[in-house]
Amino acid sequence: MKKFILFILVILLISPLVLISSEYGNSGLFKLFYANSIMKGNYQFSLGLDNIDRQKQDTDINDFYISFGYGLTDNLEIGGRINFLRRVDPDNLKDSYYNGTPYAHEGFYQGVGYADFGLKFSLSDNFAVRGFISMPMSDKDVAVTTTKPAFGGNLIVSTKKSKTGIFSVNLGYTFNGRLNKTDYINYMQKNLTTFVVPTASDILTDEFTFAAGGQYRLSNRVYLIGTALYTKYMNSEANQEDCFDVWAGFQFLLNKNWKINIAYKKNLLFTDGLATSQGGAVSIVYNSVPEAIKEKVVKEVKPIPVIKEEKETPPPPKPVVKPLSFEDTYFAFDSYELTEEAKTILLKEVKDLKAHPELNVVIEGHTCNIGTNAYNLALGEKRAQAVKDFLISNGIEPARFQTISYGEENPKYDNTTEETRRFNRRAYIKKR
Repeated sequence: MKKFILFILVILLISPLVLISSEYGNSGLFKLFYANSIMKGNYQFSLGLDNIDRQKQDTDINDFYISFGYGLTDNLEIGGRINFLRRVDPDNLKDSYYNGTPYAHEGFYQGVGYADFGLKFSLSDNFAVRGFISMPMSDKDVAVTTTKPAFGGNLIVSTKKSKTGIFSVNLGYTFNGRLNKTDYINYMQKNLTTFVVPTASDILTDEFTFAAGGQYRLSNRVYLIGTALYTKYMNSEANQEDCFDVWAGFQFLLNKNWKINIAYKKNLLFTDGLATSQGGAVSIVYNSVPEAIKEKVVKEVKPIPVIKEEKETPPPPKPVVKPLSFEDTYFAFDSYELTEEAKTILLKEVKDLKAHPELNVVIEGHTCNIGTNAYNLALGEKRAQAVKDFLISNGIEPARFQTISYGEENPKYDNTTEETRRFNRRAYIKKR
């Protein structure tokens, strides 16, 4: 009962913080982080399963987890991950000792694993630092964790995220809590007649990690994803060699919020590194979409009341506003720079607007459907702003404009082929 209460309390403490696993931080599937963070006020969570078979210990490990992240600022991300069910199946008890579950003395264990939380600070789109703490939620009778807290950090270097993908390199160090050798031997003697006696004075060792990988866009909704992770155990007497794991798989974008990660895992170096050291991983991820760019508020100018003279003269007839036809202004892929053809069209719009000073307009920014909804909203706003800046530079008053971005949400043409999709990369002026 006490363990259950402790577990609930930890969830209540961590859940308002929300975790390290994000589109902009960690993929939620690999132990890989990107330099850019979740944008301010946005969040992400994922539910996943991570499996690996370790040899020669013949140990099968399944981690079921929920992770979540929240952007405190555009550069600071806070979050955590709860391993709500960990299943450990060490078939060969004589080789039961290793860093992950040093107290294993039966053929199967399951229970609550670790609760991790931390902070990631992005110095730029290319560089970030991360710190974390990992709290075990079980004791040595359950044997699914090391029963000691750990803490550490990462240095993260990434390419700038683009429509083709992103690549990242991480360096990390983990300070694991030490387990006393005498306590370990006494505990194992009560549960096993034979077991491996470690030669090291400490039963747990610190870990240095190097990870590299990322994602590459294959189509509008499919990415190739992968990671290589090398772990160096700093205490060579810990009866455990270095570890090298690789992941490879796919990320499927279901819509602007949901995605699924699926991967195959292979252990290339862990003690004897037998060919059966393999597994898989899957996660489903939800990302909030950054708030749509709000329409700018245009203040209404109240008309000045006209003081009528004693002898009123009929007012002059109001000029008839002739119907105007504004043309679309097109942009290159992933660009908001005006082409020479676009400038020629806009100079015609300048003449029409100067000829009708009473006319106020809205400038709409549009994109095709390649990229995320959030990215396209921002790109549409930049296209509308580029048109506005050009018109202002040619003598049109700023107060006559309002800009709005529809991103990919209001296409004028079919988005299934490039021949028609390119006509959705546009800005359009209409009367307000």
